[in-house]
Amino acid sequence: MNHDFNKRYNEYFSNDPTKKGARENQNENNIVNYEQGETGQRNICFVLQDGKQIFLSYNYLIAAEYSPEDNLITLQFTTHKVTLKGYNLEKLFDNLRQCLPKTIGITDERYMSIYPASVLIAEIINERN
Repeated sequence: MNHDFNKRYNEYFSNDPTKKGARENQNENNIVNYEQGETGQRNICFVLQDGKQIFLSYNYLIAAEYSPEDNLITLQFTTHKVTLKGYNLEKLFDNLRQCLPKTIGITDERYMSIYPASVLIAEIINERN
């Protein structure tokens, strides 16, 4: 039995069965944001295609560039350069500017037709400086 059953049961009767509470704020495309008002050291974790994960501190983010015609965001950290390729990246760029994304993962491009207006990350390229 699901250990989270009672919590979900209570959420159902509070008319918000989809609320995930403080656990995470995740949408359908592998991007998890920090909760509103969550403080402390903020890191961003990138989940690469092969399953590897790398997290970097927002404190070491030097510059970010959004190129709508190329559908990519380039993040320059002190030790790494991370390039995100995908679709509808403008909202993600705004969220990055506010240090909101906690985890960014790749979504298979075949799901683009299911979520045509959503942010979709097709490729994450990680390079060391």
